[in-house]
Amino acid sequence: MRIPTILAALATLTADCLAQTACPVQRLEGPEDIRAGFGSSLGLNARHFVTGDPGATSVCTGAPLACSAGAVYAHQRFDGQWVRTQIVLPLDIGFGDNFGTLSLDGDRMLVSTMRHDLLPSQGRGHIFEFTGEEWVETARLPPPADATDAGLYGTTVALLGGTALVRHYDRIYHYEENAEGWALEQVLLRPDGVESSDNFGFRIEISDEWVFICAVYDGAHMTRSRGRHGSVFVYRRHLDGSLEYTQKLLPPDLEGEHDAYWMKFGTAMDFDGQTLVVSADSADRTFEDQGVVFAYELDGDRWALRQEITAGDAEEGHRFGYGLGMGDGVLVVGTQDVRHNVAYVFHRMADGSWREMAIMEPGAAAPAVPGYFGKTVAIEGDTAIIGAPEEGVPGFPAIIIGAAYAFDLSCELCPVDLDADGALTIFDFLTFFNLFDAGDTQADFDGDGELTLFDFLAFQTAFDAGCG
Repeated sequence: MRIPTILAALATLTADCLAQTACPVQRLEGPEDIRAGFGSSLGLNARHFVTGDPGATSVCTGAPLACSAGAVYAHQRFDGQWVRTQIVLPLDIGFGDNFGTLSLDGDRMLVSTMRHDLLPSQGRGHIFEFTGEEWVETARLPPPADATDAGLYGTTVALLGGTALVRHYDRIYHYEENAEGWALEQVLLRPDGVESSDNFGFRIEISDEWVFICAVYDGAHMTRSRGRHGSVFVYRRHLDGSLEYTQKLLPPDLEGEHDAYWMKFGTAMDFDGQTLVVSADSADRTFEDQGVVFAYELDGDRWALRQEITAGDAEEGHRFGYGLGMGDGVLVVGTQDVRHNVAYVFHRMADGSWREMAIMEPGAAAPAVPGYFGKTVAIEGDTAIIGAPEEGVPGFPAIIIGAAYAFDLSCELCPVDLDADGALTIFDFLTFFNLFDAGDTQADFDGDGELTLFDFLAFQTAFDAGCG
């Protein structure tokens, strides 16, 4: 269907140039003499922003050897700005505990201490709850008695309701909350029987119905002896709290045009209830090590690949997908390439596909030493918080402090700026007309799955409202 000439003429009359203003960016960091990797672990919801720093020198301020006790920094939003309200610590935190890897669920969070009590090293999980005024520890999840070495307990954690998952080396402890407290429900080992150093549990995502666990260095399906393609194991959650293994996801090109020799499928992962995204930041496509994000959706009772997502300006060594986060139809992807220090923003279109819409960067607020901006990402509503846990300030050597940046997605994403030039002009109307004529779902501005006159009216309304 073609847009009537009269509507095109009307568009010309209304296509005044509306330049976008710069979007606000808030830089967050920890207190001086304590921080060492602020932004290493993020949690965000409508009420809270929390970030863990397992390297923080919280019990030995300014110590030259950086005692790495760890800390969690809790924030709340006041007048549109995130304000630190508490440094959350267990009462018995000590030297070398590495407290700070976290998972946030509502007014509750699970935080691990990876190395509590150095000799012997016994890690543990801490359940904190928000009272309305502060975070208070309410329970602990110790490793089972037969764990001979609990060091590195909790390198990955996940919390949802009364279910907690804690990684310890090559196994994952599954805890369930009951009337008497928290109890160990089961121990998850790699379910396909392969014994290897694969980082099983490197990432864990949990939802009401599913649990996804990646083994980023899995090489069991390689034809060559030393390859590491990576994999994701899928579990279904049952009403009694048990987890049933159902499927193993592998990168799609183990034997294809692009060699999966060292893809690292499972570098980062997220799930929004509809789409599972899994990155392979060392995957080759047009360029070596450019990185790919794979989007999966449920097809019957199996997860099927829906789309390969790449950066529009991909290049060699980009490592797109080093970190990512997803929520509310938005996907933010970071890279390991500190030469660019940007994160890519994708939007889910009406047909379910993902399209690159913007590129975000920390801007002038960032110090001179970049630090993997986008290694951690959290999204809630119109807010995206992007961690740069290895960001630093100049020196010899550079001092690593870490940071996190809060972005307003309602400003960053401007769907009507269809030519992506940062301004709303007649050329955006022309682009809209071309998309409409081609039947492209990007022109479906009223979101009803059809291209009609109402899409033109919705586009014009959005155009008149402007962006920024």
